[in-house]
Amino acid sequence: MPERWYWVNLPHCWNDIDAPEGYFSLNDKLEDIMASEEGNQFFMQVFRQMAGGNVAVDENPGMMQMMGGFTVLRLVGLMGTAGAKITKEQLLGINAQLNQIKKPE
Repeated sequence: MPERWYWVNLPHCWNDIDAPEGYFSLNDKLEDIMASEEGNQFFMQVFRQMAGGNVAVDENPGMMQMMGGFTVLRLVGLMGTAGAKITKEQLLGINAQLNQIKKPE
């Protein structure tokens, strides 16, 4: 299977995703994560890394609005179709970092 299709395997990591109550995870929508300042800063950094620094998402409000309804997991899957590469370990690392960011009350 070509490397660019690795994202098809993402559902295999769903059982490994920790989602502590009151904290973000890969299963949260981007709009919710970005509603918190810490979540916004973290996600913008992650997105730039996943996009290879080629996309200035903060300069494209339409793109940010469109992506807002996606979960992080769904966005990674979509990026996989565009050739972005991320391993299960990287994905779980992102989740571990999201698990450190409290959801707004």
